Amino acid sequence: MTKAEREALWETRIAEYKMSGQSVREWCAAHEGISPRQLWYWLRKFKDRNGVTPGKS
Repeated sequence: MTKAEREALWETRIAEYKMSGQSVREWCAAHEGISPRQLWYWLRKFKDRNGVTPGKS
């Protein structure tokens, strides 16, 4: 998987998380294989790049 593909995948996951209205822990529990640490990493990464607030914790 290229860097661009990985970033596109995580952009999709973050959009799904934000639309879910769930906490990070709840969303990750419902999406096997994704840890809260991974989700927080990508939320921060996109926030730093885009200036977008991560959302619910």
